[in-house]
Amino acid sequence: LLNCAKQLDVQTCEIICGLNPDAAVGSPAAATAVRVRGCLAGLSTDTYLALVGQGITKAIVRLDACADCPWGSLQTQVEAQVQQAQELLASWGRAETITCQHKAADSYRKRPLFNASSPPVSRRELFRWREAEEKPTTEPDRVVNPHPFQKRLRFLQGVRQLALLAAMEADASLSGWNFALADVNDECTACGVCARTCPTGALQLETAVSTYKLTFSPQICIACDICAHVCAPQAITLTHDPTFAQVFDAATEQIVQAGSLQTCSKCHARFAAHSETQLCPICTFRRQNPFGSAMPPGFAASQANLPQTGRKSS
Repeated sequence: LLNCAKQLDVQTCEIICGLNPDAAVGSPAAATAVRVRGCLAGLSTDTYLALVGQGITKAIVRLDACADCPWGSLQTQVEAQVQQAQELLASWGRAETITCQHKAADSYRKRPLFNASSPPVSRRELFRWREAEEKPTTEPDRVVNPHPFQKRLRFLQGVRQLALLAAMEADASLSGWNFALADVNDECTACGVCARTCPTGALQLETAVSTYKLTFSPQICIACDICAHVCAPQAITLTHDPTFAQVFDAATEQIVQAGSLQTCSKCHARFAAHSETQLCPICTFRRQNPFGSAMPPGFAASQANLPQTGRKSS
């Protein structure tokens, strides 16, 4: 959809599902229409945001065929995606850029219609394609896998493009957009487990000979909470409703914890020097509990709520 809209180079368009029987006609307010394969529920909110970032000033999401569609129950999902996009676009004063059309109008007329999978090709691009076909190559075709966080990258690209068009309200909330802020207290042991398990690399642990630094990049955090779950000392606190300024106007990489490192006198592992002990947290626990083991945080409480079962007496 985004590639097709970019190739069309228009400011107004309709977005139509693949099952709409009246796709050939549409609103006079739209210069053209783009038909996607399948249901519009397959489009995510970040797609609408990126569409506006490309320069679209009016996008009409056609829902006039949902009532008679076998996938009609997904209409509410499409409406929710559009509403979420409108709420964020309102911070730029562009809430009305994306709208829904629920009923067909008598003013519908014919206008150009393109399939998103087959965008128009200019003559210049056609010649470039022909030239590339004639150029000999010995390299095998590479299989390009989609990026695992393609939606987040599309969202970030849309925000950057919109920021060039207009200023956004700094206190606009990003609640519901899977952003979070991380705060790390002095209980951090610099073990690096949070950084190793972070799926996007938002947390990074940098170590030198005797110092460490834990950094956090809020723009690429997806609020999965994995870091907080794996942190044994429970040093990480996440805030899931940051403002736009806290994520995009702040430093791209923030230092959330830093300090000195010391070497464990027993296992020689390096850990954060927050106390006078000469043992790392693991060796300290083993010395205090030579025959014991530690349960995950909250495990005992969850087990207490389980029904007690036992062997029936005969």
